[in-house]
Amino acid sequence: IRLQRALAGGNSLPRPAARAALAGHNPQVARGYSELLGSCQATLQDMLTLHHSLAQQHPAAAAALAAAEATQQQQQQQQQPGSKSKRSRSAAGLDEDAEQQPQQPAAVKYAGSCRTADEAWSAVDAAISNLAGFRDASLDKWHRRTVLSSGTAALRGSSGLRALQQSVSSQVAALMGDSAKLVARSQLPLELAPRPLGTPARAQPQPGGSDDEVDADDGRRQPGGGGRRERARDAETYDEGDFYQQLLKELLEAAPPGSLPQQLAGARPPKRRKLVDRRASKGRKLRYHVMEKLVGFMAPAELVAPPFAEQLFGNLFSHQG
Repeated sequence: IRLQRALAGGNSLPRPAARAALAGHNPQVARGYSELLGSCQATLQDMLTLHHSLAQQHPAAAAALAAAEATQQQQQQQQQPGSKSKRSRSAAGLDEDAEQQPQQPAAVKYAGSCRTADEAWSAVDAAISNLAGFRDASLDKWHRRTVLSSGTAALRGSSGLRALQQSVSSQVAALMGDSAKLVARSQLPLELAPRPLGTPARAQPQPGGSDDEVDADDGRRQPGGGGRRERARDAETYDEGDFYQQLLKELLEAAPPGSLPQQLAGARPPKRRKLVDRRASKGRKLRYHVMEKLVGFMAPAELVAPPFAEQLFGNLFSHQG
């Protein structure tokens, strides 16, 4: 929650072309970008190191992490041409220096040498995938315990995860199957996305709409209409407003008023009791509706019909065959 402003401000950072132009024009900008890159690399290194240290505190997580790292090392040794000679030297005890050096996790060691965004994402993905099995098993175990202890009440606020016969990991995998829609929801529409620094202002959309629409399946702009279309989105932005609002709502509802910061406590609406008559239920109160007063009311005057009226109307409206 505290990083929401920083995340929203990151959408306004210059794009690669504008960044290169600004860095080439002003040496101070280039120096600032270099310092920012170094700070990001150090932060990523610390986060991955902390992630690995926390995993080592749990026996099952440590075992899963060791198995995943051993598999990765075997794959790397098979890909390297001199891996066989290294294994033979290590088995013979000739490579003593390598044995004395502490083995650093592959993901953590790899994060320190990241030079591009793809390498950084690869390091993060490696750290997450190493503990994916332990994560899914733990979630499924605690989900089963929660359902058995509280019944279906545990599934009421689970945002779509309500299948009793499926585990949480399988339900999440099913929801993540359509990744194109999830990625599109995490991107801001063009008319709502902030203008990046060093980029000219976008043209305002016409009231009548544009002929170029975005396909809901692949997110690309398609000329003409027809079919199921969505608004064009900026692929360089990331927005988790729905997830942020859900977390904030759960925090305000779950935490007691005294434990919240002053900023969050002020945003929490006070609970008010509904103004209803609680004694009117179960027939304990007479219910009625007040009718409006009659205007221009006069009692009817009785008219006595003459004796011949009955015979006259009987002859007029009688039907004789």
